[in-house]
Amino acid sequence: MVPSAKLAQTGQSYFDAVSCAPSSGTKPLTCFAVGSRVTLTGVIRPLIDRWTGGGWKVVTAPFTAHAIASSLVAVSCPSAKSCVAVGNARSTATSPSVPLIARWNGSKWSFATGPHPKGATGTYLNGISCPGPTACIAVGNYSSSQTLGAPLAVRLNGGKWSLVKLPQPGRSAATTLSGVSCTGAGKAAVCWAVGSYATEPEREPFYTVTERLAHGKWTLVPSPNFNKSHYSAFTSVSCASPKSCLAAGYWRHGTGATFGARWNGKRWTAVRTRNPRGFVFSHLAGISCTSATRCLAIGTYSMGGPKSLTLVELWNGRAWQVQSSPQPRKSTSSALLGVSCTSGTRCLAVGTYRVNKFGNPAAGFGQHRS
Repeated sequence: MVPSAKLAQTGQSYFDAVSCAPSSGTKPLTCFAVGSRVTLTGVIRPLIDRWTGGGWKVVTAPFTAHAIASSLVAVSCPSAKSCVAVGNARSTATSPSVPLIARWNGSKWSFATGPHPKGATGTYLNGISCPGPTACIAVGNYSSSQTLGAPLAVRLNGGKWSLVKLPQPGRSAATTLSGVSCTGAGKAAVCWAVGSYATEPEREPFYTVTERLAHGKWTLVPSPNFNKSHYSAFTSVSCASPKSCLAAGYWRHGTGATFGARWNGKRWTAVRTRNPRGFVFSHLAGISCTSATRCLAIGTYSMGGPKSLTLVELWNGRAWQVQSSPQPRKSTSSALLGVSCTSGTRCLAVGTYRVNKFGNPAAGFGQHRS
């Protein structure tokens, strides 16, 4: 367990994602965790912490002028001097959400508003993957007068962001992309985006969705649902190579149970994930793979009642196994939401915990596996 940096003038804080730059040997990891903090006046601001091997330190994070709410929910660091984080911002309580993009150049972060579809009444970026310093794909969803929810992707090519047209599942009333993972660079880049779609306006039932970028074109690829369940979703994906990816998520077992799938270069197949013995609720939120035989997935589970606990599972190339993980001291509820691994034995996971069963205050924290 690693404490997060202390924050001044903050009522609550949340970590949603973490990314560690590639590292070799025993050199300290350079990682950034992103999320949001709620000021004492109720305004939501982006939160960025930096890890350099000796602990977490708050990084000055400028925010969109006059925004009432701006937060970061995903980050990708192809190198220690290049990171991109995404999220969304809202100027007023009634104005539409727009994409928020932050870039790290090795010395400071800068913020900008990302592109959004014409006529969008709300645009959200939920995941990002950067195979290179000037090449990124971010995914999410948007709503408009024509759709309750449509898949969204934006692309960084050089120094410019642009919208990318994506296919939508047939019969979809609402589609959300939650995670993305890219391998390769340039024309050889292959990316997978995962999420879920619903066939009814009420957003139930819902099914998994996977989309692949290859040879410059996005295509829908069939994906499994748990035992053909009408309630399955992917929350994250990680690819060690174009022929080896694992997706993590959940299916509706009571209030939820873990679910996963594997890409072997030809098709997606369901893979049996694990749930803690006696669980009532279990959910995988993030995954990081360093090879086809080494992945770490994180999330949360509950044995019943209001308290939830951190969940960590390890993939060895054949099966998933639940790993023991610490809980924040005096927490009444805790969850891991993001994970980043630079090797099979070097990972950082981040999340949020509560010390009051009624929900306040909430605070971010991290776990270090080495």
